[in-house]
Amino acid sequence: MKHLLLSLILCLISPFWFAQSASSYAVHVEAKAQQNPLSIELSWNLDGNATSYAVYRKLPSELTFGVPLATLSGGDTMYTDDEIESEKEYEYYVKKSAGGYIGHGYCNAGVGIYLEEDRGAALLLVESGIFDALTDEVNQALADLKADGWRAEIAVVASDTDVVDVKSIITEYYNSVSDMRLVYVLGHVPVPYSGNLYPDAHTNHIGAWPADVYYADMNGTWTDQSVNNVTASDPRNHNTPGDGKFDQSELPSDVELYIGRVDFANLPVFAESEIELTRRYLQRTHEYKMGEWTLEKRALIDDNFGGFNGEAFAANGWRNFSPLVGRDNVGASDYRTTMSSDGYLFSYGCGGGTFTSAGGIGNSTQLSTDSLQTGFTMIFGSYFGDWDRSDNFIRSALAQGRTMSISWAGRPNWFYHPMATGHSIGYSAFLSQNNDNLYWSSYGARFVHIALLGDPSLRMEYVSPATSLEIDTVDTFYVSLTWSASVDAAIDGYNVYRQSTEEPYIRLNEEPITSLSFIDSCVIEEGTHTYLVKATKLIENHSGTYWNEGLGAMGSIEIKTDKYADGIGYFQENFDSNPLTGTFIAHSLNNWVSTIKWEAEGNTLHGNDVLYEPIGAMGTFFTYSSSFQNQCSSLTTIQAIPLSVGNDIRSTSTLLFPNPTISGDQIQIQSDFDSHEIRIFSIEGRLVFSANCGAQFTLPSRVSAGLYMVEIETQEGLKIERLVVK
Repeated sequence: MKHLLLSLILCLISPFWFAQSASSYAVHVEAKAQQNPLSIELSWNLDGNATSYAVYRKLPSELTFGVPLATLSGGDTMYTDDEIESEKEYEYYVKKSAGGYIGHGYCNAGVGIYLEEDRGAALLLVESGIFDALTDEVNQALADLKADGWRAEIAVVASDTDVVDVKSIITEYYNSVSDMRLVYVLGHVPVPYSGNLYPDAHTNHIGAWPADVYYADMNGTWTDQSVNNVTASDPRNHNTPGDGKFDQSELPSDVELYIGRVDFANLPVFAESEIELTRRYLQRTHEYKMGEWTLEKRALIDDNFGGFNGEAFAANGWRNFSPLVGRDNVGASDYRTTMSSDGYLFSYGCGGGTFTSAGGIGNSTQLSTDSLQTGFTMIFGSYFGDWDRSDNFIRSALAQGRTMSISWAGRPNWFYHPMATGHSIGYSAFLSQNNDNLYWSSYGARFVHIALLGDPSLRMEYVSPATSLEIDTVDTFYVSLTWSASVDAAIDGYNVYRQSTEEPYIRLNEEPITSLSFIDSCVIEEGTHTYLVKATKLIENHSGTYWNEGLGAMGSIEIKTDKYADGIGYFQENFDSNPLTGTFIAHSLNNWVSTIKWEAEGNTLHGNDVLYEPIGAMGTFFTYSSSFQNQCSSLTTIQAIPLSVGNDIRSTSTLLFPNPTISGDQIQIQSDFDSHEIRIFSIEGRLVFSANCGAQFTLPSRVSAGLYMVEIETQEGLKIERLVVK
């Protein structure tokens, strides 16, 4: 029904839409950060046909833009938002009304935005042939993920594994870690197919398309029961019940993961093998992340469709690139001839397509000998969005030159604007795949064919990294870090991150560190502590300012045991004294206690075996606290006990031995009776054990270390003893 509706819309569209260029359907918005007064200044290009603009704002985590911040006239080209906070990221939407058409622009912006401290968990999913042939390069890709703050692991799968089994590997990892966000598919990992769709509107191409989103959806229901269509020219697109291809044409639920694929299988038009093309890709992306090469921050658009009935495919370029590189650095030019010699960090090209070509752009044979100087590109045209085909055009584009990522942007639209504030290209794919009504999508929103080809962890830019991290313990509680400087003399300093076993990364410094060393105080938890030292630089661009970082110099240290101060303290009364006195007795439970402190009735005392005379009357409660401390931790326990009254139930001599004791020990009861009823309470009053026994009992292993009150009931009555369990 959606396909029929699109055809009807195109037939009924106003002729005015044919006359507009794709650029008109975009608002070329960019942002400038102001410190004094604190504000964000949005600006955009003048459109003589515009009648009004609406400016919206939300936080990136919010799901709707809500009501406009402001409604402006068609002649306005600027808006200043002074209701902002420093270091906070905002997302803006500027909507243009122009009579016969609507324009859209988006921009993430802020003043001094920090990158995420912890990026989450990631899985590098590698086809076994690629892993066997390129083990060193794959391990380097894994190391780069970790150095960028991803808690990453590798999974290797054979190319003939069933897609359901591949999905189970991803799901198992997703369920075993906290906050998994990314899966990087490397090599010809089995390709899921799904749907009964033809987003390029060619009826000989309807059926199942490649659907890597299946691997990124952790809780949707995917079925293989209903679609029965074998009309497509290519049998790959045939979809019948039970054939292993899924029914869904649209996402059954939002994807949870950023996903991207690098797959150079079945490209015979290239002289190089799949292995060599993969090696070259991994090498250039590694070198880019290390800051060893870059491209000029500008963007090229080669539009061979124009307004195209209002779909305006190339608006993806005009809309996305303005906040990334600035609207004055975005221009129209020929895709291949220009970038064969001139570098453009971003590019967009579109034209009538086949599986191996795009009109006005080129073909796979030409790309096989090209070395185009572009990093992040979008290409759109018929057929080749179905990328799992021999000599496919967009996979051929990814295999050559400086290209690091590519998307089929036009049906639907893509949203790269968050890359300007340090987000990954995988995050842009995530937004584009899940988008329904938040952004202007055009046709094909939430279709299963939406795919990113390329490393999904890639960011727009990197700072040259710190290197040669050395880690050593200064003393019991302190860790020393030293490193070698970044080759970028313009950096502002370094950030130090620590990730303790199974925990997220946290940044340890408030401001950038300007030296080449750092002391991490109070590292006392047992386990592995991993450090990242990242060079950082405040970037001022066309989306405000943000703190960019390089990959981290990485190292780890192992702490064998916890170094928290731990102990048990209690007040032992002297029942023969008058007035009543007693002794504060402490038992350290490890070697990390340096100070023992007592607080009682407004008095502070230190040490062990400390004599004390309570001021409370006999029969009242005596409250005190014990603190076991070292320079990094403190364990404080507050207790309240009743003071003895003359010959009360505690004045007779009843002893437990050994005391202190440990769980599982035999406890001897030294008394004049053969039968005892034992009840053991925690200091919170919870019954933890009871028994009827003779002269001894076994302390259960479930009784943990601590101070306990033991009631011993005999024929004479009730007696109370304290028991220390170490």
